[in-house]
Amino acid sequence: MCNTNFLKQIIYILIASLFWNSTLFAQQYSSPFLKNYTPEEYQAHTQNWSILQDKEGLIYIGNNEGVITYDGYFWDLILTEGIVRSLAKDSLNEIFVGTQSNFGMLQYDSIFKKMKYYSLSDQLNPKDSIEFGDVWSIATTSKGVYFLSNEYLFLWNSNGLKYWKADKGYGKFHMMFAYQNRIFLKYIKGGMYELVQDSIVEIPNGSNFAELHIFAFLPFANNEVLLGTYKNGIQIYHLQTGIMRPLKTKADDFFLENGIYNGIQISPNEYSIGTLNGGVAIIDKQGNVKQYITEKQGLQSSKVKNQWLDNDGNIWLALNYGFSKVEYNNSW
Repeated sequence: MCNTNFLKQIIYILIASLFWNSTLFAQQYSSPFLKNYTPEEYQAHTQNWSILQDKEGLIYIGNNEGVITYDGYFWDLILTEGIVRSLAKDSLNEIFVGTQSNFGMLQYDSIFKKMKYYSLSDQLNPKDSIEFGDVWSIATTSKGVYFLSNEYLFLWNSNGLKYWKADKGYGKFHMMFAYQNRIFLKYIKGGMYELVQDSIVEIPNGSNFAELHIFAFLPFANNEVLLGTYKNGIQIYHLQTGIMRPLKTKADDFFLENGIYNGIQISPNEYSIGTLNGGVAIIDKQGNVKQYITEKQGLQSSKVKNQWLDNDGNIWLALNYGFSKVEYNNSW
């Protein structure tokens, strides 16, 4: 009889301990409100590459079949010339699109009463025989709109189109980042450069970037930026001194395992860091993990291609399968 009671007490303690531990974990990394949008809902390809919201609240998604728009109730698909790799908007709320071997913008067609895609790259002189492949990133500045492919950097403004070829001896361009109206360029096998008065010049200690695959370039502190690297975690770079230092975070193992692929700042002290294989980790400037958003929390795909912080503070994720909206309370 005593043995039976003792066994019951042991079982009770074990169950209580498991419940207590799971409750603590749930409190620390509770699942945010997550809404997954599937291809069956939006009636287009499974794969999405980019996402943004305009000033009126309309969501745009760069999809393999074109640009999907969503107003919270209705869907539309704007056909483009190839897979949509990148999207951007300017201060006038104009939407720019980068595709396979083409780039352009969306404009309202008064005849068809809907948005349509209009090519800007068609303005290139055919005699130049420029073949540029996928347009992976777009940046809007006061000087105009920049479009980046692996082979060329293009600038479109009221003066027309101009371009720079990736000819620094480091092969192709890898990424472009816009920061405080400045354009930074990373070569695949080279360092980090800046476009200064029509010339591509190396930034302080830019050669130190040669072995880094950088996918995020975000504000951090005075003259410092946060760099999200694919396999070297989070780095902090000083724009004037060129000093780079690692930022140790409690998500370092998560980043190393899954590979940082994008990132956005979601509050003055917080960042949403997307990975290619594991979902998202939200961290603060001190390196603490505020939230994981993974398949365990209900995310329908662990491959996060792009992110956007909407007008209401929600995080939208362009995924390898569908896209998702995350309601995350931040202090912005």
